[in-house]
Amino acid sequence: MNNNNISDSVYAKASEYLAGDENTNAMVDKIIEHTNNGCGSDLIDYIDGVTVWEKVEFTFTCREFLELIGYSK
Repeated sequence: MNNNNISDSVYAKASEYLAGDENTNAMVDKIIEHTNNGCGSDLIDYIDGVTVWEKVEFTFTCREFLELIGYSK
């Protein structure tokens, strides 16, 4: 687990959809923060610092993505 009490399995699942040079854990944290700020219906592609695997670009809202990877508060 990381310092945000998010299980490693959540980050591992996210790594199947996120790409790029930035740390997957950091990208997931940004998506969670964005959702917590009331923007859960935004596509994850539009969050600064989040890079989505090309085959699934423009597919998931923040809420959908967090549900997909098994994140729950």
